[in-house]
Amino acid sequence: MSIAGAILMIAVLAAIFVAGIYEKALRKEDLEKYKIAAYLHFKNGYVKPVYADEFYLGSGKNADVRIPAADSDVASVHAYIYRDGEYFWIQNIARNAPIYVKYFNEVVQIGHGKKNMLRNNSRIKIGKNTIVFKRGVM
Repeated sequence: MSIAGAILMIAVLAAIFVAGIYEKALRKEDLEKYKIAAYLHFKNGYVKPVYADEFYLGSGKNADVRIPAADSDVASVHAYIYRDGEYFWIQNIARNAPIYVKYFNEVVQIGHGKKNMLRNNSRIKIGKNTIVFKRGVM
């Protein structure tokens, strides 16, 4: 390889490295600017950005995040989602309906008062509604 080729290759690698750092800085800046903690992707294509580290999820007006077109199996306030350090957790606060959390091939049933950790791309099933949980811009 010639010296000019080596210099060109180093320049390209440096540009790729700097672009990666710049992209990461933009994401962190967006998080600080918009305070997005998580995104909830609903089955009908609706995406809800969540700006708080804790919120209630359900079908009623007392829920911080309402499930659109929720079925009768969803309580007015069904789940409590909160951040504890680096991790998000979901707790079932509905008396008669379990919550299912699926991450890859693992499915966990969460009964009343129980909680489970949410990972990026976890699928939350409440009644007939499936919601994809995604962490905010980090």
